[in-house]
Amino acid sequence: MSPRPINPAAGHRKSSAVPALLLLALVLRLVAAFAYGVHQNEPVSHTFPDTAEYRGIAGELNESGGMTVMVDGRIRHASRAPLYPLFLALLQRAFPGNEVRTIMVLQAVIGAVTCCLVYLIAKRKFGARAGFIAFLLCAIYPFFIFYSGLFLTETLFCLLYVLLNLLLDKSREGPWWWVLAGVVMGLGALTRSELLAFPLVALPIWVLTGERKLRRLRAALLATGVMALVVAPWVVRNAIVSEGGFVPGTTRLGRDLYEANNPEATGGIMADRIDWDEVTGLDEKPLSHKRREIESDRILREKALEWISRNPGGFLALIPQKQWRMWRPTPAAGEFQNWYFMLASALSYGPIILLALGAVWLLRKDVRKRLMPLLVPVMFVAALHCVFLGSMRYRLPAMPFIIVLAAVTLDRIAAVMTSSTAARGSDAEEQPSAVFSFRVLSSRTLFPRSCKPKV
Repeated sequence: MSPRPINPAAGHRKSSAVPALLLLALVLRLVAAFAYGVHQNEPVSHTFPDTAEYRGIAGELNESGGMTVMVDGRIRHASRAPLYPLFLALLQRAFPGNEVRTIMVLQAVIGAVTCCLVYLIAKRKFGARAGFIAFLLCAIYPFFIFYSGLFLTETLFCLLYVLLNLLLDKSREGPWWWVLAGVVMGLGALTRSELLAFPLVALPIWVLTGERKLRRLRAALLATGVMALVVAPWVVRNAIVSEGGFVPGTTRLGRDLYEANNPEATGGIMADRIDWDEVTGLDEKPLSHKRREIESDRILREKALEWISRNPGGFLALIPQKQWRMWRPTPAAGEFQNWYFMLASALSYGPIILLALGAVWLLRKDVRKRLMPLLVPVMFVAALHCVFLGSMRYRLPAMPFIIVLAAVTLDRIAAVMTSSTAARGSDAEEQPSAVFSFRVLSSRTLFPRSCKPKV
């Protein structure tokens, strides 16, 4: 058999696809950010109250070097994790008067880079075509585009979360990858303190479901130790500022936990219906702002845990409601009940979920190497919001991994159709169109007994 001729154009197309997709991701995010970002990022916007706090902390950093912010008429010293306000403060100082546009441009770049990391994860496990499909899906996914134009942690946290799981997957290649994973895990915890639970929830699953468990255990322990070193300065600062209090994350833990677990809880946002002073009983006590912040966090945390322990049935009954609010196909918030939000959500999210479920079936024979590394970060996000409240916004860090799974199914469909088309072209008389259509749609073809994805 003579060797197949080399097609130089094919290699060129592959090499040019990555920058083309990167440009697409960047342009879509920039267009969306400048279309609505300036209005949504105003401190007076009530759509996302977090924005006002992040901008307030950033402004205080530039004015006095402190990380305080006024919330509900009281000064808070550790109400938000520090990395994102620091990010905003640095850009405000570097580009005074143009910081809003500069921040939106940089977040668009961060979002596009996240798409590149998703491409690397998919290519590493399933081949170049699956990587390109995952890249494209991430580039055009509406919620990634939407949040990149807001002063919220979602875009930065998604980058760190995807990078963390990519580094963990590469940890078998050497201890330096473990160290890098620990650094990124620490930076992620300084962006959103929920990642402090990652070593307790996700890393044990990652160790137990992989091969060479002892090596993975060493990697997990080293990464956790490095993460602790990265977070340590923030913990020390909080101890000094709060007059001896231990705050590894933020003083919102108790508030968030109680909002999700109380006698009136619905599984969704209800902070505006809670009288926090009445719940804590601290309104009449002569406490400094620092001590009140620490005591309020402690009391709310204890009340939430007490309610859970006394009402295990009620706590379990809230879990389906929390999960539905997080994984529902269309937005529930009144601000996003417009037909275009609903349509964009249903047409993008629904097919991705169905395709991802198909990939779970396809990879059922290859759970350890290819399926679990994608499921663990999704399971962590889902488990976290079995305890805390659910909202569509909180599923965003899990979506890159769900998109990779969707790309696996699309890659398999493309492979089947390509091979069927080639077979039909070589013997058109023996391959009528009806038979071809049946082969493409056949479950035995798309979902064979033993599916071996491309490496």
